[in-house]
Amino acid sequence: MGAMQKTISSFKELKEKLEANEAKVDIGFVEEAYTFAAKIHKGQKTPQGRKRIEHLLNTANIISETILDEETLAAALLHESLFWGNVNKRDVERLFGKEVTKLVEQHKNEKRVEETNLESVDWELLSQIVLASAKDIRSIFIRIATSIDSLGGSEFLQSSEMKKRALIALNVYAPICHKLGLMHYEMQLEDLAFKILYREEYNQIKELVDEKIAQREKKVVAIRSEIERLMKKDGLDVFIQARAKHFYSIFKKLGRTQFGEIYDLLGTRVICDSEADCYKALGVINSKYSSLAHKFRDYIAEPKKNNYKSIHTVVLFGKQPVELQIRTWKMHWDNEVGLAAHWQYKEFKKDKYF
Repeated sequence: MGAMQKTISSFKELKEKLEANEAKVDIGFVEEAYTFAAKIHKGQKTPQGRKRIEHLLNTANIISETILDEETLAAALLHESLFWGNVNKRDVERLFGKEVTKLVEQHKNEKRVEETNLESVDWELLSQIVLASAKDIRSIFIRIATSIDSLGGSEFLQSSEMKKRALIALNVYAPICHKLGLMHYEMQLEDLAFKILYREEYNQIKELVDEKIAQREKKVVAIRSEIERLMKKDGLDVFIQARAKHFYSIFKKLGRTQFGEIYDLLGTRVICDSEADCYKALGVINSKYSSLAHKFRDYIAEPKKNNYKSIHTVVLFGKQPVELQIRTWKMHWDNEVGLAAHWQYKEFKKDKYF
């Protein structure tokens, strides 16, 4: 997770990706949308100077990572047709049906809501308004994907328009991704926006980390596999999440600590069926790895004030410090979605109406 999206330049690449993933979608329908979009946007370029059809294609490519239905993919390819394509709603509906047209219209409406309220409300409220305006959540996915692709043009990082988009991505759409559990998209939006808004700090952290995220993610896979093997050997049925901390997350943490004291550049979460299994899992971990005693916290025995519960420990995987969080499914739900996730523990204020 967290690696930047690889761009594509042809429908053939998208088709091959869908086929490789054995996506149960009507690829012919998606290709019709691409062909139509290529025709109506012929010769057009985005404000970044790219061919507009490439932006639409890559929006669909990003969508394909999460949502695999032909209506959303087609809508991603057609999402600018009502802005720049010189076509109207009836044209789109006649060729692609009501479902696709509804998603294209909703995307247009969300963009209008965003622009109308941008100067009059704070970021938190704007994020809530945009999310509430989505009658079909798939339209939000399209908006997120367009933002990721638009921010990816690094040669235009200094433009005022890109800085505005970066601020919106960081303060409106990253929080929406967080609420929807879209960690992969959240990390991409935050890192892309961070690179634009804080270029010097971004480069400093890149040097400090001294390792590409792809390399760190290989380590994450190795850590996850080894812990899974250890747990199975002891008869423990657990679910393991693992991730490499992305640059913006490191930047936020550097405000509170020195880089050398950040022990969770790599992190693993072990989710167990019961509280007893949490302590059994901890025993398995401690029997295999050296731990940093001063980083151990048992928030199950002594929960935080907001009722956050989890065991935290840092162990050495070779010479690499790795943070481990061990919790039950209920704790995970409460921490990520419940009160704990939207209290002072997290960066987003409590949103009790979500």
